[in-house]
Amino acid sequence: MIAASKTAISAYVFSLAQTRSKKDLNEFMKEFVDKFHPDTDLSFMEYFLELSKEENEGEFMIPHEKLSEYGIMTSSRSNDVRDRVQALGLQEDADYLLRSTPQNPSGGRPIITFWFTPEAFKTLLISARRQAKHKIDVHRYRKYYLLLEKVVSYYMAYQLQLKEEVLKIKDDKIDKLQTTVESQTKKIDLQSAEIAKLLGYAKDTKSTLDETKATLEDVQDDLYETKETVEIAKSYLAEKSFTSTMNPKDENKHHFFAATMVSINETKVVKFISGQKAYVDSKIRDRVKLDQHDIILQPFYNANGVDLRHNVQEEFKKRRAAVIKAANAASVKRDKEANERLRRDIRAYNRSNPEAPRIYKNEKQNSRRARPSDIAVSFKKLSFIYRPNAYMSFDDVLQIIIDVNGTTQTSPLTE
Repeated sequence: MIAASKTAISAYVFSLAQTRSKKDLNEFMKEFVDKFHPDTDLSFMEYFLELSKEENEGEFMIPHEKLSEYGIMTSSRSNDVRDRVQALGLQEDADYLLRSTPQNPSGGRPIITFWFTPEAFKTLLISARRQAKHKIDVHRYRKYYLLLEKVVSYYMAYQLQLKEEVLKIKDDKIDKLQTTVESQTKKIDLQSAEIAKLLGYAKDTKSTLDETKATLEDVQDDLYETKETVEIAKSYLAEKSFTSTMNPKDENKHHFFAATMVSINETKVVKFISGQKAYVDSKIRDRVKLDQHDIILQPFYNANGVDLRHNVQEEFKKRRAAVIKAANAASVKRDKEANERLRRDIRAYNRSNPEAPRIYKNEKQNSRRARPSDIAVSFKKLSFIYRPNAYMSFDDVLQIIIDVNGTTQTSPLTE
């Protein structure tokens, strides 16, 4: 088919923005493809978009049988999969995990399954080459990502134009409110001036007017307070046009943070969960039931899970550096004390055995110094992997999360 012209696509994007039609990327892409690329096979798109969700990033969730289902490989044998993985330079624990299960209850050779992250799975799709045995055109995956790049470009243009349209409406409303407030302020100023004039006349009247004067002074004070309130309202309106976020009264909609864990041999893989309480509780149930996870951090209130994860990683780096510094200082001290004893022993020995003296520098103790890589903890966006080491326990890493949340999260719940 003949590709749609840029003019036609730009007109379509402009029309969506003008009518203020709100569409997420998934809806935009489906409509875009239906309109401008109706012959493109995107039957697999729903699954790909599901993999792209933030909560799936870094998850080992795709078994290697999917490679056969999507036509990437004609064999599901683990040895063939291993050859393909090694050819692409994919790394165990980072891009995939290996799990083995008995072939039958009575024993026998175990079944090896590769579990890929979404990123690794997409790498296998994009790098696929057409072979004679393939029943599916694997080139469609590369075409899909090229089309996706094009769709995202136009989607960004649509979002920008839509934002401009919304801002126009918002600016008009703010201008009208400010005009109304300014008009009321002028009226109040006039009333205040008139009252001040009346007060001047009242000073020359008889004592019987003192009560009236006091009343007028109270009215003037009230009007000045009203004027001040209006001025505050003006600044509040301007401020609220840029920020307007507060916690909802429904606790299920407050933001919470939790963590679950699965152990693979001695390695602990910890997954973070953050979002509204109802979502966090649902995600925990799924991981415990479907993935056999353990709950290691019960849900606790947290205003911003993204900031917490970032702050935890920064605090981990600081504590890791402190632990290494302390360990190396202790190692240096031990070496110094041991070498002082060694020096005395060698001097005493050499006085008794001058014909075969011992050389201090050949026996001097110089222990290996600790390095950051010795603390086998690696953080990702939504998880971290812990391996046993001599310097930092698994509980030490969890304590960092608890400490950081206690010192950095200050947003209050709705009163």
